[in-house]
Amino acid sequence: MTRDGRALRVGTRPAHGSWRWAVARTATSAIQGLDLAVDPAGGARLAFTDGAGTTAGAKLFVARPTGATWTAAVVPVPGTVAGIVALAVDAAGAEHVTYALVGGNSLIWIGYARAVGGGWDATTLSEPNSNNSALGLALDDAGRPHVAYGIARHGSGTVHTTTVSYTHLRAHETVLDL
Repeated sequence: MTRDGRALRVGTRPAHGSWRWAVARTATSAIQGLDLAVDPAGGARLAFTDGAGTTAGAKLFVARPTGATWTAAVVPVPGTVAGIVALAVDAAGAEHVTYALVGGNSLIWIGYARAVGGGWDATTLSEPNSNNSALGLALDDAGRPHVAYGIARHGSGTVHTTTVSYTHLRAHETVLDL
């Protein structure tokens, strides 16, 4: 943990006993986005952003336990992460993560990446917008990702849901006006 107390902690409660806590990462800045998923073996995985306010901007990380410690790896995405992330782990143990990126004029767009063969396959899912406000990710039984993100326009709520094909990574968007 840093001297000023910035750290990312993960807790696990066994079937019998008390919570067990570990420091998964000493943060360089305030953690802005965070999500937790469980892998097929019951282990925790984390997706989070760190580095806001630095010259390089916030980056997206995925972390997993390696014995008694945690290993965090940068997910290479084309831009600065805006602090909204969602994580899922498929049956093979590969991570899938959605994230918001911020660009010029404070526009935000949604991206998706999946762990593939020691690297990452990333794609952009949405057009830039100024009000992406929430993000969700789930995998179906076949391991295909389903992404939902919310956009608020002029005080009205509009929810966009996007389904991404696992093999082709093509977005098919359905708009639900709520």
